Order: sequence, then C-alpha cells, then structure tokens
Amino acid sequence: MHVAIIKLSSLGDIVQSLPVAAYLKSRGHRVTWFVDDDLRALVDHSAFVDEVIGIPLRAWKKKRPSLKDIKNTISQIRIPHFDVAFDLQGNCKSALVMAFLKAGEKVGFGRETIAEWPALFACHFHFNPEKNQNIRAIYMQLVQKYFADEKPFILPISTKKEREGSKKIILATGSQWINKELHFETLQALVQRLDTVLEINWLFTSGSLREKEYASLLCQGVKRGKTLHLAPLPILQSIMEESDAVLSVDSLPLHLAGLVGVPTFSFFGPSSGLKYAPGVFYQGVCPYDKSFEKRCKILRSCTTGACIKNMALDPLFKAVHAFLDPSIEP
Repeated sequence: MHVAIIKLSSLGDIVQSLPVAAYLKSRGHRVTWFVDDDLRALVDHSAFVDEVIGIPLRAWKKKRPSLKDIKNTISQIRIPHFDVAFDLQGNCKSALVMAFLKAGEKVGFGRETIAEWPALFACHFHFNPEKNQNIRAIYMQLVQKYFADEKPFILPISTKKEREGSKKIILATGSQWINKELHFETLQALVQRLDTVLEINWLFTSGSLREKEYASLLCQGVKRGKTLHLAPLPILQSIMEESDAVLSVDSLPLHLAGLVGVPTFSFFGPSSGLKYAPGVFYQGVCPYDKSFEKRCKILRSCTTGACIKNMALDPLFKAVHAFLDPSIEP
C-alpha cells in the first residue's frame, strides 16, 4: 500500500512520530510524509520515509502567498493517490492538507483525543488512543488501531557494545522556552560535580546564541569537553548514535536521542515527563499547585519557572549519577 503521514510540525513532534513510519515500512508499505518545508531535514534523511512533500506554511506566515503559489501547492498535494492517509497532527492545518489529499481511507484522532475538533471532518475513520501513555505510544496506537494490530512494535535501532573507560555524554544546553530550562548555575554545578566523580568526554550542544554561551561556559569547567553549535539534524543524530547517553531538558535533542535509541536522562518542569520523556526523567514540582496532563497552561507566561528553576542540586546530582553509573544507588 501507498501510505501518507501528515505531521507538519514541530520538529520535536515530528521526531516523536517517526517510529510510525518505521512501523509502516515493517509492514511493507510505501511511506510519503507531508511536512512544513522549513522542518523537513530530519524526515528527508529518515530511512523509513520514501518520499517527502513539503508545504511552505512558515514561509506563508512571513509573506502572504499568491494565488498561483496556493494553486501549485494544492496541485502538489493532489498528485499522488494513497491507499490510506494518517493525520498525526489533528489540527486545522493538517485537516486542510487531508481535505485536498486523494486517499481511499483517511484516518485521524477521535473526538476525545483530537487537538482541534474541526479536523474531525477531514477523516473517514477516527480512533482514540489511551491518553495516559507516552506521546510516542499515542501516535503508534492510532495507526495500529487502524490495522487492528495489538502486537508491541520495537523500533529497529543500532546496538552499541559497552565501552570501557570514559563515557561519551551529550548535554543539550537549553530549550526554545526558557521556562523549560534548569537554572544555569544549577546546571553548571551539576556538570562539574559529575565531571569530578566520573570520567566523561562531554559534548555540549546548542541551537541559539544564548545556548552557545551556556555551552562555552560549561565546557570551561570540565576536564574534557567540546561544543557543537547548530549541527544539522542528520549529523547530530549520527553523533548521538556513538554516544553513551544524552542529558537534556524537554527539547528537540532529547526526542532525537529517543529516536536513535541512546539512553536519556531528562529534566522536566512545566511539561510532563510521563508524556514526553523517551527514557529516565526527573520531574520538578510546581509550588503553585498547577496540574496538567501534557504541558502547563502557563508554560510560556510563568514569571518564575519555579518547577524547574528551583530544582535542588543534591537530589538532582544523585539521580543523574545513578543513571550514568548503575552501581550507585540513587
């Protein structure tokens, strides 16, 4: 079968849904992925995607498209014919793509799990995955429910042999949202403590000038460290495959590490580790008694970010130390 996946944005969400393409390929299907043009780099390099069709949504936000531009994009969407199409986004933008797309069957989230209810009208079949599970499992379950397949799917990843000596550790220094970041002094002290008790080759990655400055400061405080700024996603993925672990807040590098299959330890505050973490995580506590299933409603507007900024160093160090050295009790 020729299968379409509609997952337009964001990069983190795209990474979390890429295992669906691997599942479809394991069933022998040809996979075409619809994505925002500005975010297609990782999908382009996926071994599980046969064709990528980019849609210039972000470009259209910056500059109003002409009627000719819109017609050309619609024509591009309508040229292929698919046996089945899956909307993994479930919002109005993905519904528009689904509406123009030619497919024998169109599948999306049901009323209980859809992001924006108007997207219900673009699909023929609707399924409601169980809510209380990791986001990767939610995407996978939507597709598996269509195939009536209840068998667990294990993502095919390369296996690395245990290495003796120093560990190769990647630390992603920040996030697009400051309220998802640890207090920098806490992060710096954590790194220096770990560097004192373990033999580590650090790689501090960054995606903005602010994060680049953080990476440089962290690198100065360890015995062996390097920095990597704005690495293309395929290169970062390749480097992760050779690392022993990735430490990160809730950000793109964390979800990319989860896709690669490298062990991860992540720091979560205004978003849920149960929902988004690909591996071991440390969840901060909100001092204002805010509760949420996925993300805190005031993630972007909270003036303190206290749930993650106020994490105490000692328990944080013990948890990460135990993760990196399983012989240590947390």
